[in-house]
Amino acid sequence: MSIEGLSEYEQRLLDKVPIDGSTIGNVTLSSELEWENSLYWSTRNRLIDNGVLEKGRGRGGSVRRTDAYTELPMEVSSGPSEDSEGTVLAQSKNKRITENELYEPMESVIRDWWAKDAGFDAYFVETIAQQGRRETGGKWSRPDILVAAMTTYPWVPGKYLDVITFEIKPLDFIDITAVYEAVAHYRAAHRSYVLLHVPDSMVNALEDTLSELSEEAKRQGIGVIVADHPAHWNTWDEIVEPVRHEPEPKRLNDFLATQAGDPIKDKIIRWFR
Repeated sequence: MSIEGLSEYEQRLLDKVPIDGSTIGNVTLSSELEWENSLYWSTRNRLIDNGVLEKGRGRGGSVRRTDAYTELPMEVSSGPSEDSEGTVLAQSKNKRITENELYEPMESVIRDWWAKDAGFDAYFVETIAQQGRRETGGKWSRPDILVAAMTTYPWVPGKYLDVITFEIKPLDFIDITAVYEAVAHYRAAHRSYVLLHVPDSMVNALEDTLSELSEEAKRQGIGVIVADHPAHWNTWDEIVEPVRHEPEPKRLNDFLATQAGDPIKDKIIRWFR
């Protein structure tokens, strides 16, 4: 289906997306196109901004054609699509992965994949969990990873700031308390997530815990992401979408003043001059 007004790259990407409205994973699509990451994400995000594509669910994220650009009735699967691209490295069942060991690989995935999938024009990602004795403003007030982002929209004037927090939990610390920790950050952020390391081998054993946690997260407006492999984007699955809200400006300002490092603050100043 050729669409008038699309650039060559936009048309090439669109041609790879199923015409029946079903989803295709970002990792698979990028691999089939054999493009640099920056070209893929910028082209994909333009198609989303212009209403040609929309985001789908599933590991690593996915896209589908919007109704106006499908040629057959859309068939929505009963469960999330799963990107089969890539092979997950084997994980030892006996090795305990600590929270500290999760920070670096999860920050990399957030920076290199998650933030690009979100469609920000500019962003900065920082792990702030280990700030020593630095004053942070109270119990549970410090998230593990902080994202600051700037976004513009084709038909809406102005620039928009997003401050997003991630509360990371390893396998042996997964319970509903994680949601309440994220809620403490959410008061001063635009969106907040609980990011859980849940190997596939443990999903069934944690079914009740994840169900309870997810229900409370929905009630509180908190997002939930489960990751089989912390360093592999195509094993991450957003099972609860967060609710974006506008925090009280002074609370947001105080949060950034006490939590964010100078690089994030400098980026925000440059974005909104």
